[in-house]
Amino acid sequence: MLATVGWVLSELTHNTIVSTFGFEQSILGNSDQVPSVLNGGLDKVNPLFWVGAICIAAVLEFVTIQKADDTREREPGNFSFDPFHLSSGNNDEENFTVQESEIFNGRLAMLAITGFAIQEFTTQDAVIHQTPFFFNSVFFHTVSHVVPHHF
Repeated sequence: MLATVGWVLSELTHNTIVSTFGFEQSILGNSDQVPSVLNGGLDKVNPLFWVGAICIAAVLEFVTIQKADDTREREPGNFSFDPFHLSSGNNDEENFTVQESEIFNGRLAMLAITGFAIQEFTTQDAVIHQTPFFFNSVFFHTVSHVVPHHF
């Protein structure tokens, strides 16, 4: 679910970060598009990033396997991180409802990311430029142009 936020934040802030820290090139596409399978640009991402991401995911899963005891079934991706106790209901029925809602929202976020990739591929423009009313605000004043759509 954080990926949907990360997609938009990378389009909004990546070029600023690149220029601030003096990196040589931006990995965003021609129209500030995020690198993806459909947009291309994944070859610009440092291979060490991919190795690190896979290693971190493997370590996290290994830790959950080690923490799982014989009395409960292991739930993939459940790191028991809930500092605000949002997922703990008063009874088993409420816990089940919260878990189902989490799965539903996660699947909805996956559809949103797929929609972002398809939208940018078909229009050849970044999501932030296609929906400027969401991103022209006090916090996100970096979006300065809107490319007209020709379908």
